[in-house]
Amino acid sequence: MTKIRRKPHRIRKKKSILRSRFFWLTLLFLILAGSVFYLIVFSSFFQIQEIKCTDEGVRKIIIEEIGKRLLFLPTNSIFLANLSKIHKKVLKEFPQIEKAYLKRDFPDSLVVIIKERIPIGLWCPDKQECYLIDRKAVKFGQISLASTTPARNATPARHADASHAGWHNVAGGLDLIISSQECPEKEDVTAILQINKKLKEELEIEIKEFIISFDHLTAKTIEGWEIYFNLKENILQQLFNLEALLEEQLPFEEYIDLRFGNRINYK
Repeated sequence: MTKIRRKPHRIRKKKSILRSRFFWLTLLFLILAGSVFYLIVFSSFFQIQEIKCTDEGVRKIIIEEIGKRLLFLPTNSIFLANLSKIHKKVLKEFPQIEKAYLKRDFPDSLVVIIKERIPIGLWCPDKQECYLIDRKAVKFGQISLASTTPARNATPARHADASHAGWHNVAGGLDLIISSQECPEKEDVTAILQINKKLKEELEIEIKEFIISFDHLTAKTIEGWEIYFNLKENILQQLFNLEALLEEQLPFEEYIDLRFGNRINYK
């Protein structure tokens, strides 16, 4: 009977992890990644040291936003600065700023370029408070006419008593005053600027105040008489009709009504 010989069982020794190429490659990757992470986040070389901005209020907001804590450690890394978030907060906190451009100036600076809104006049919902307003009908810079202290975000101005005569001394001499319950639309502001330019530069008529009531615009002159416009109709045609009427030198003392096409009423 033939005996079957079994080969002796050999126990293989486990290969040491220290001899594993995968282990050393992984360890090397983690060391490199950790070094890069530290360099980017915590290294003093990339910590923001300078904010190049001419507006101190904007600078203060940026300082508040760039200060972070990561792994319980403080960092002002230029890579972690959320420029989009800062941009939105600056525009929200400072409505007088029309545009803000932020960029990283490596290795340790932020550059901020701002463009402020150019006021074209005042919008006054009542006789106590007014706002600066730009060509896009954006209000900003609240001004209190009843006090000598400008409200928050107000542009430095010469304040006056709460009277129409004093309004022309407010906000550095702006002489375009728009009164209405709601802030005017951009189209209405464009029409008022067109009317005011025509009256002032060509017809030599000084307007004390423009009053908007729905689609009805009243232009109150310095002399005391008024001109009525329809904001929904052709402004150029209404101005043409006004100029034609003034050339005829017809007698009027109270108003000229241009709201009904070529049918002009005056008194």
